[in-house]
Amino acid sequence: MTEVCPVCEREYPEPEIVLSILPKESADTCPNCRFPLRFSSTKSGDLEPSSIPQGIVLSDHGESWSATAYPRRTSAIETWGFSLLWTTCVTFMWSTDAARGAGIIIQVWLTVLTPVWVLKAILQTWGKYVVTGSPEGAHIFTGVGPLGWSRNIKWDELSEIRLRTRYGRRGSRQKSIFVEAGRHFCFGEELSDDQRHFLAVLLWSKRRPLHGT
Repeated sequence: MTEVCPVCEREYPEPEIVLSILPKESADTCPNCRFPLRFSSTKSGDLEPSSIPQGIVLSDHGESWSATAYPRRTSAIETWGFSLLWTTCVTFMWSTDAARGAGIIIQVWLTVLTPVWVLKAILQTWGKYVVTGSPEGAHIFTGVGPLGWSRNIKWDELSEIRLRTRYGRRGSRQKSIFVEAGRHFCFGEELSDDQRHFLAVLLWSKRRPLHGT
């Protein structure tokens, strides 16, 4: 579904508000002209997790459960190629006379970004997202093997989950699962749309039996 910006008249996808305790509005900006936009969302209905998408392993342990999602490995090929090209260009720039004057600022900036692309490729190749739940809340891990970062949420603090798309000025997009639970954070950037939607609905469906919403 698309909407039209009232200022620049460009079409853009409407943000998908997946689940919310109460009807509310979400703020966003037009990806073209950055005009502030607002979208209404409604209280969630009887959404239930659909069939398990490819790349997700779901385990039920009685009162506890876990869902492990693996990024599409095919995406890593493109990212590794770009990372190699990026690193080669940065290395070449430092080895030439370009690393002088104002140009060195650009080269330092490009050098700082190099590990970001390498880490992205590593996550796409060997990484995983693990969501584990219990009667009290959920634990969300992102990383490779035992190395990574974790976030904890309590069911009584979980008020909203949405599938969010962030737009860059050059047409780039970053999709993620946005969670509001006392504090907000995002995860699942390297997953497919089906995987993100499944995890979002799964989290909410595990919460509802405890709170009746």
